[in-house]
Amino acid sequence: METNISLISSSHSKELKLVEALLEDFKNGHKTSLAIVGQKGIGKTALLKLICNKFGDEFSFINIKANSIANSYHFFKNIAKELDYYPLETKEWKAYSDSLFAYMEMSNKKYVLAIDDCHYLASSKSEVLSYIRNKYQELDNLFIILTLDEEHKRKLFAYDKAFFGQLKIIELRELSYEETEKVVKALVTNVNKETIDTIYYYSEGNPRFIEMLSLLALGNKSRDNLLHAFKKYFETAFNNELSPQVRSILTVMVQNENVNVAEITKLLYSDSGVISTQLKRLNAKGLIIKDEKTNRYRVRNYFRLLLDNKTYFKESHF
Repeated sequence: METNISLISSSHSKELKLVEALLEDFKNGHKTSLAIVGQKGIGKTALLKLICNKFGDEFSFINIKANSIANSYHFFKNIAKELDYYPLETKEWKAYSDSLFAYMEMSNKKYVLAIDDCHYLASSKSEVLSYIRNKYQELDNLFIILTLDEEHKRKLFAYDKAFFGQLKIIELRELSYEETEKVVKALVTNVNKETIDTIYYYSEGNPRFIEMLSLLALGNKSRDNLLHAFKKYFETAFNNELSPQVRSILTVMVQNENVNVAEITKLLYSDSGVISTQLKRLNAKGLIIKDEKTNRYRVRNYFRLLLDNKTYFKESHF
């Protein structure tokens, strides 16, 4: 479930002005490309779509979702599809991509290559990132927008400081109470303050969960589907990147109706060894958050909502 772009547009006027200024510089021959950074569900993809919608008439956007790319050749095949240009068929990705970018270089168009979740290219497909970096430096008519989370931002900047260090960064934050209220009222008619307070408490300003909880507040037939979406969201959020120990703990937390949350979260509060590393990943994924004052982690309120009491959704709390 992706955040509704119409709901975040009013909250990102500052970011859109920055993008507009960067693209105007790009038109005038000076380019500083962009990285959109933030936790899962914060609205990175939605902001990217908003940028494409707003500036799509002025620039030729090439939209790539890196998490759906099978291999390097597949990545450039997707670019060819977006351009509606197909070079001579070859299974050798380098030759294919060289032909593709030669076509772009000869064009009088201004291209914006938007790579969503670009951190998926950083491991097995790192050669794609290296290639894109080189072409970015060679082509005057190529601008790049990347989205990634905070954890992978640090890794990518360490991987290639020269390239990633020159990007302009937009760091998305959680919505304020007032911004949350606007979103909820846009989705739910005649909503009362208690409902808004509840949604804000459990969403913690995360746009994706504000939208999910607002739809739950409608009390319509989508309730079961949304509960399932919550469950799937958390199941996919802690994938094979996490240690078996932490993954099993969190799986129990999600799947067991009668789980003793206090006991399991005590395990998560460990600050030693491999658990500490996994906690940082969970934090980056938005499942838990570190209290800087106490230097301890707690489960996010929207995660706790699912863990503590699944029957909450079936009661009249909204």
